[in-house]
Amino acid sequence: TSAGGFLLAQDDAAYQKFLEKMQLDTEKKSGRKILTGAKFTRRETDPIGVLALLYGNRGTFALERGNQKEAIGLFARSALLAEDDRYARDSRDLLLAQAAEKKILEGDLDEARRLLKFAIKDPGGDPIIRQRLSENVGYAWELEAQQHLDAKRYESAFSSLTAARDWTKDPAIDHNQKAILNMWGLDELGAQRHEKAADVFYRAMKSF
Repeated sequence: TSAGGFLLAQDDAAYQKFLEKMQLDTEKKSGRKILTGAKFTRRETDPIGVLALLYGNRGTFALERGNQKEAIGLFARSALLAEDDRYARDSRDLLLAQAAEKKILEGDLDEARRLLKFAIKDPGGDPIIRQRLSENVGYAWELEAQQHLDAKRYESAFSSLTAARDWTKDPAIDHNQKAILNMWGLDELGAQRHEKAADVFYRAMKSF
């Protein structure tokens, strides 16, 4: 649905165009092509399907509040009511991904990772969606690394990128970790801490 609900002021033809746009948006977010030639109308949205969607939304809100037990129960209800179990699971994971994106924009990287890991931990999800969720966990670690680097917390920046390795195959991680060590070494050299600078440069050489 839209922010205005089921757009009751529109006829079925106009509403179908709206649903087709939603389908394209979902395909972009999930990375999967939705193969269907069905003619959608608001009459095909049965009360049980709407209840399943609402339980999924409530589950996401519960998880955002930190109530994992309640969230699990609500997601389970959503899955039981949904006509298509796989669609219910994909919808849940995409809802959690959207909630995580919001937390990233708010700067709450720990909470973003928690939401994403909740979705990944539960087995049976779509492999493409799970891979995207995992990449987003890595991205959150990379953002944290940049924050540490901006504050010249070099060791923490390096450790955050190490954590990112567990979630993403981003080829830039090796380059960035090496750059962090070189910047750290140059800072130590500029501060006349020659022994520490030598240790950091040796670490860079040994690690890469």
